[in-house]
Amino acid sequence: MLTCILLLVLLMGAPTPAQALAEAGDNRPWMTITDAMGQEVRVRLPVRRLATNNGQVAEILCALGAAEVIVGVSDHTLKHNTELLVDLKGKAAIGPSANPSIEKIIDLQPELFIAYDIWLSPDQLEKKLTPLGIPVARLNAYRIDTIRRDIELLGRLVGKEQEARAYLQHFEAVLALTRERLQGLTRPVRVYAEGYAQQSTFSRQAPNHELFQMAGMENIAADLPVSNPRVAAEWVVEANPEVIIKAATASYVKMGFGAGDVAAVQRFHACLRCRPAWEQIAAVQNGRVYLIASELNSGPRLGIGLLYKAKWCHPDRFQDIDPEQVHRDWLRRWHQQELRGIYVYP
Repeated sequence: MLTCILLLVLLMGAPTPAQALAEAGDNRPWMTITDAMGQEVRVRLPVRRLATNNGQVAEILCALGAAEVIVGVSDHTLKHNTELLVDLKGKAAIGPSANPSIEKIIDLQPELFIAYDIWLSPDQLEKKLTPLGIPVARLNAYRIDTIRRDIELLGRLVGKEQEARAYLQHFEAVLALTRERLQGLTRPVRVYAEGYAQQSTFSRQAPNHELFQMAGMENIAADLPVSNPRVAAEWVVEANPEVIIKAATASYVKMGFGAGDVAAVQRFHACLRCRPAWEQIAAVQNGRVYLIASELNSGPRLGIGLLYKAKWCHPDRFQDIDPEQVHRDWLRRWHQQELRGIYVYP
């Protein structure tokens, strides 16, 4: 109902409720920010109400102590992340991450909607929301090449610049643990890294390809012609990687904060190792097939995932470093939570 009223108001040339509120004694300055797509977005700062389909953005905002500005998040975030991000409990659901409900977003009347750079086109999102006074900013918050800028921008958007600087400093310190231990490395380990979909992997065109080099890994799929190629089991056998790393998502097996079904994870791991002819692969023969939870594979905790991967590939260089303790310290500091769940296997 509210959606129809807003559309009618727009057609009549009158300000929307969000615009009217912004003009009624609101002294916050208007600022123009540049999002991850290079688009200029004009908003009042600090933002008081925002909605997002980006789970990583929600995690960062919670860590910065800005959960109160979030009025709506994706169904996936509410289903899988509120055990860790307890401040998101009770927030409105706006639908699937890849296809949020425009009507629900409009009903919430956020001052800003933060979207992923992928999935929805401007015709599906910006052209429907911005005429109603709801600007859209595209942020990644999961990619190593843009996450620093995204953290800084989120801190600025919600008036948490100091907290964002501290968060980013901790992020860099975690990355430094891997970088320092791999100095002087002459031979990377050949790795097959599988994404969330079965037999999907990454070429050097993928956004997070930089992580392979950072972890001392040689990506066996680097030279494939597309960003996220699908490969046959036989192709992996022929490439014969020394290490296999599979990113786990809740669509297949629950891993991450609060996960406790070890048997399910073990079954998933066994199925991975038992793919046709995979018994011929060095990684399988030598017990170097690993699972990693999606929340450590990308996003603000990707540095912790990187540390695990580097240690799997170069254990002799990380004998005195415990990635689990690094993760425990992170959760205590930024989420006031104790580490619990299954993040890697074995």
